[in-house]
Amino acid sequence: MDSKLPDGFVSLQKAYTLEGQFVNIMGVVVDYLPITQSRGTDYTCTCVIHDPSWVNASSVEPGIRVRMFQQLESSLPRVHGVGDIVVFRNMKKDTRFGLIGLSNRSTEAIVFPADSIPVPELKDAIAGRRQLLSHQASPQGCRPPTLAEQLYAIALHALEPPGASPLFPSSYPSASASTTRASQASKAIPFIKNNKFALIKDIGPKQYVDLVGEVVKFYPGMGEIDIYITDYTENRLLYLYQTPEELSKGDGRDGDVYNYTSNQPMKKWQGPFGQMTLPVRLWYPHSDWARGNIQEGDFVFLRNVHMKYSQNEKLEGALHQDLKFPDQVDVRKLAANDGRIGEIKKRKADYERRHGASSGGGARKMPLSKKEKKKAQKAKLEEKKASINELEVTKIKAPIKNQYVRCAHPDTRISSISSIIENPYLENKAPNGIETKLPFVNAKYRARVRVVDFWPPKLEDFSRSLNDTAYNDTICDTNDDESHQSDPQVTKSWEWAFCLLVEDATTPSSTKEPQARLNLLVAQDDAVHLLKMDATDLRKDSQSLVKLKEKLFVLWGNLQELKSSGAALPPASSADKGLSSQPFECCIQEYGVPTPVVDGSESDDADTKWQRMHRMFQTTMI
Repeated sequence: MDSKLPDGFVSLQKAYTLEGQFVNIMGVVVDYLPITQSRGTDYTCTCVIHDPSWVNASSVEPGIRVRMFQQLESSLPRVHGVGDIVVFRNMKKDTRFGLIGLSNRSTEAIVFPADSIPVPELKDAIAGRRQLLSHQASPQGCRPPTLAEQLYAIALHALEPPGASPLFPSSYPSASASTTRASQASKAIPFIKNNKFALIKDIGPKQYVDLVGEVVKFYPGMGEIDIYITDYTENRLLYLYQTPEELSKGDGRDGDVYNYTSNQPMKKWQGPFGQMTLPVRLWYPHSDWARGNIQEGDFVFLRNVHMKYSQNEKLEGALHQDLKFPDQVDVRKLAANDGRIGEIKKRKADYERRHGASSGGGARKMPLSKKEKKKAQKAKLEEKKASINELEVTKIKAPIKNQYVRCAHPDTRISSISSIIENPYLENKAPNGIETKLPFVNAKYRARVRVVDFWPPKLEDFSRSLNDTAYNDTICDTNDDESHQSDPQVTKSWEWAFCLLVEDATTPSSTKEPQARLNLLVAQDDAVHLLKMDATDLRKDSQSLVKLKEKLFVLWGNLQELKSSGAALPPASSADKGLSSQPFECCIQEYGVPTPVVDGSESDDADTKWQRMHRMFQTTMI
C-alpha cells in the first residue's frame, strides 16, 4: 500500500509550522460542522482533519481545523461524515481564529466519501486509471483528483477507517450518538480507530469505550484525578450506593470504590443511589486538563476509556496517556446545547421521580445537624456575595485585548492571577487524612494579563550565552565566529531568558482595587515562539536589538520608555503613571525547580526544597 504523500503536498504536522504560507494538505475528517451562513453574506463550513503525522504537543485538537468561505453554498465542499478524506489545495495557515487553515480565492477542495473508498486490495482499478474514485470537487472548475491523491486517499482510509465518532462533542447529530455497545479490546486502540459510544448500562471489563456523563464527584490528586460520572443507566457490575435508609439498617459504607477513606469518618453519598455511578481515573495529560476545566455538575465526554475490574471486583474506568499521541487530551466538557446532555437529563428526571428526590441526591432529605446547618448558611451567604460580585463585574466594560498576541487552547477558560497564586490544590489531603501544603502543582492555565515590569532591566541582557558559566553550568562547545552549518547537532550558543511581571487583566485597569501580579519566565523555545526571533548577542547585533524593541513595544506599550526615564512604575494598577500596556491572553505553566539546601551542614545528604515557578508558553505575536 502506497502511503506516500502526493508531490507538492505536506503533512499536517509540517503544515502547522508554515505560518502564513499556502500549502496542499490531505487528511481524514475527525470532526465537522455543517454548512452555515457567516455573519456576512458568505457561506462557511468547518472540519477538523488528521493524518498519521499529527503528534503536535501545542494543540489539544486532534488535527488541523480548516474553515472555508464562499459566496455560494454550492461552492463549498460537503462533508458526508467522520471518516471522509478531504483534499485542500492552496490552503493558507492562519492563527487569527486559533489553530486553523483559511481558504482563499484559489483554494480547491475535494471530498472522498468514506463509504465509496475501496480497500487497498481493490485499488488496481484506480492505479490503472480505469476508474475514478467517487468524489465531490469545489468550487466549480476545480481540477479533478490526481492519481497520487486518489491512492493516498485509499491509504489514509485504510490507516484511519471511518466509523469513528467525532472527538469534539458538538450540537449536531453524529455517529457518536449511537448507543451501540462498544466492541471488546485487549490492547490500546490507535488514534481514530476508537470504539463506538456506549451507555454505562452496556459496558463491561476489557473494553475501550467512549462515554458521556455528568460528573457527580471530583477527587483531585497530586498527579492523577478520580472522577465519578453517571448517565443514569444501571449496571450490575458497578458499586452499589445505598440510600440513607438502607445504610441505617446495616453497616453499609459510603461507597468509596478505591477504599481510600476506609479509616475516615463516613461522608454521605449525595447520589445517585444504586449502581449508576462509574469511577474513572484520569492520568496525565488528561488529568492536567481536567484539573483546570472540569468540576462537579459538568457534563463530559471521555474518549477511549479502558474498562476493568477494581481490587474490590467492581467495574471502573481508566484513561491513560496515549502512547502514540502522548499529548492528546481525550476529555472534553460538553457544550450546554449538546443533544446528549438532554438525554441524560431526561433519565435523571425519571430517576428523581422514582426516588422522590429534587436532585441527583438521596431519596429524601435527612435532618441536618447544627454543624451542617451552619455550613449550609455560610455557603448560602457566600453564594449570595458571589452573585453580587458577578453582577458588578458584568457592569464593567471588558478590557480591550491586544489583537497582536495569540495563545493556544482557546477552549480553556480564563484563570485569574489570584486563582493561580492561590491554587486550592496546593492544600493536599492524603488518603489517611493528613493535610500537607504542596510547594507547587504541575498545572497549566490560560490567563488575561498586562505587563507592568520586566527583568533584566536592559534589553541587551534578554539573551544569554550558553558559554557563560554564571548562567550555564554545562558549557556549550559552539563558537560564534565559526560556521556550524555542516553539523546540525551543534547546540546554539545563545538563548532567550527574561522575566515579565504581569498583573491580572480580567477586569479593566481603571478599577481602583489593586490587581494580583505574577512573575513569568520567558525562555528558550517558548521565547522564540513568542518573539519569532532566534537569540543572538544583542550587544553586537544592533539590528536584532532594534527588532526586539519593536516586538516588545507591541507586548508592553511604553513600559521601556517609562523605565528608561526613571519614572516610578505603578504600584497597584497599570492604569497609573501613563502605562499604555494592553491586556493579552497567554498560556502559563506552573512547575517546580529543585533547590538544594544544606542548612549550614556540609553533608552531601542535604534536603531538597522546591521553588514554585510560572512560565509563559504557547503564546506568540503576529
